[in-house]
Amino acid sequence: SSETLDRLHYVIDNYGASTSFLIVSLNDGFAVGYNVDRQFETASSIKAPYAFYIYREIANGNIDPNTELTYQERFYNKGTGVVKYYDYGTNFNIKQLLYYSLNDSDNIAHMLLHGTYGARGYNAMLRELGTKQLYLTEGNPWGFTSARSAAIVWQAMYNFSIQSPDGIELMNIS
Repeated sequence: SSETLDRLHYVIDNYGASTSFLIVSLNDGFAVGYNVDRQFETASSIKAPYAFYIYREIANGNIDPNTELTYQERFYNKGTGVVKYYDYGTNFNIKQLLYYSLNDSDNIAHMLLHGTYGARGYNAMLRELGTKQLYLTEGNPWGFTSARSAAIVWQAMYNFSIQSPDGIELMNIS
């Protein structure tokens, strides 16, 4: 609609190169975007793609969702979340950590998952999907993103949700 176009032009005019977006219709693939390959630090937006990786591994039988991980001091982060209020040594299962990571934007839950499952399998998933950003290292659970890479992963997450009960759970939390 012309109203929507006017709003998009307003955002572009007021934020210029510091903004980026990509809107994709799940029905027909129609897309409109601006600055779609500009890189930005992921911050908490990395949590859903990484959780997607873990949920795929659960669905494939490679990760047991009841596996318990221990909260250790090395994972402490003063940022968002609830795990930081627990004592070091507290155990959380994978499903709890996924929930906290997505629902509460819990940095420690994300860091515990990344510290356990690393970047190799996650990065292989991204290569399979064809993204150019969102890659992580073993030592850094955050990374960089772009609107295009994020859209590719979210499209794959949506497809996963219509194929798997684990995908439905992921989308219901995200």
